[in-house]
Amino acid sequence: MSLEDKAAVTARLWAEHQAAAFPAGLRGQDVAGVDAVMLDADAAGCVAAWIGNDGQLDSGRREVLAQSLADLNRGTTSAG
Repeated sequence: MSLEDKAAVTARLWAEHQAAAFPAGLRGQDVAGVDAVMLDADAAGCVAAWIGNDGQLDSGRREVLAQSLADLNRGTTSAG
């Protein structure tokens, strides 16, 4: 998939995400020490930056995504 195709798919999914309400049951919830709202906000910031920077992320945002993935994995393992 080309970068242009990835950008188009990401933009579409991002628009869907922004249009959706945050799940009420997750507001204020920590799962395995992971705040669901912060996890969403951190990832959202990285997605917005990726879209705004033509598919590029700086090292700091890549670190945020790596930590978000680790948090998500820990949270979903504990929840399920």
